[in-house]
Amino acid sequence: IPRELSLGFDAPGIPLDTYNPPAMEAEDEPQTLFEHAVHRTAEWHECDSMGHVNNANYANWLDDAMLATLEAGGTSIAGQREKGLYMHGEYYKLEYKRAALPGDHLSITTHIDRQSNHAYAVTQSITTPEGNTLLTAGSVYKWREVTRNV
Repeated sequence: IPRELSLGFDAPGIPLDTYNPPAMEAEDEPQTLFEHAVHRTAEWHECDSMGHVNNANYANWLDDAMLATLEAGGTSIAGQREKGLYMHGEYYKLEYKRAALPGDHLSITTHIDRQSNHAYAVTQSITTPEGNTLLTAGSVYKWREVTRNV
């Protein structure tokens, strides 16, 4: 797509494709610290008028998979909540390959590649049982303090 055309579709406040991930400590060789897979079925209520899963749902799926991965690795999400912390996606780079359809059985594999200063560099993929990749993602998640306005 010509850059001139994409300028008309920028999100308010930031041009598309210009946001860099939050800085994390560099490592010589990134390695997967932990890997976990969750399974789900694409639901009708997640679909848009075109009959496929709306793109906004994929980030929610990835967030759920990240929380499940932390739990599987021994981090208590409830325990973190008691400390006043919640997990927040700071950055997502999603690469859509094919749309999910209602009834599709999917695997979401999460690789925690790096951890530093309460932040995690994560790669994830959503695949079908046949091995077709629907989406790949690189994200940064951080623990944030819960703030309440009273």
